[in-house]
Amino acid sequence: MRPDNLKLNIGSVVTLQVQSDLSKTLAMNVLGMSPSRSVLVAPCVDVVRQKLHLIEGDKFIAHFQWQDTKYAFETQVNIAQNEPFEYYHLAFPDRISGVMCRKVIRKKPPRGHYDFSLAMHEAGTSFTASLTELSLQGAVVISPLKLGKVKDSFSIELSPSQSDKNITLPSIIGYIKHDGDFYHHGLYFHKLNVRADEFIVNYLEDRANQSRKNGKPKLAIVK
Repeated sequence: MRPDNLKLNIGSVVTLQVQSDLSKTLAMNVLGMSPSRSVLVAPCVDVVRQKLHLIEGDKFIAHFQWQDTKYAFETQVNIAQNEPFEYYHLAFPDRISGVMCRKVIRKKPPRGHYDFSLAMHEAGTSFTASLTELSLQGAVVISPLKLGKVKDSFSIELSPSQSDKNITLPSIIGYIKHDGDFYHHGLYFHKLNVRADEFIVNYLEDRANQSRKNGKPKLAIVK
């Protein structure tokens, strides 16, 4: 992407990775841009709670996503402001690098079925995988091919039969286990929205109700 085509919408999130310690990241909300000069950002809630403050000259690698591509560019804090609220002017990038994200498009699952069938598209190859152990925290994807590395991210797109709108589950690979002909990818979800939360809760309730109808024993509640 050319710097003059920088795609940063107001309110979108930019993750700043500290150049001197790449394990440290800070989430920022975009307030606006002055092309060829600066990008205005303000700290997200978690950064405010941690009382983390940037100072002029701090150097970062900024990461953001636009559609199916993740971008990164080097920047630094040019101006730090505390009035009327905390915000920063980041140096406008000289160059921006980008990489395509993996995207998983799910077929509509049969209602009450636990293992979801996934139509996978990877580097021009199409194959089928399964999503199991769905919860609000994450899930497991079982695939004949390895989908990436630990800490890689991609999105699972759900297409509920009751809705015209897809539900997105932003996922990060937590572990990978090779078992015979298949790879088990342990995923944890990252920043689910309200619709995704509601979908998972309703799905789990439907499964529990179906189990009771089939005569399976209820779970004991221990107090």
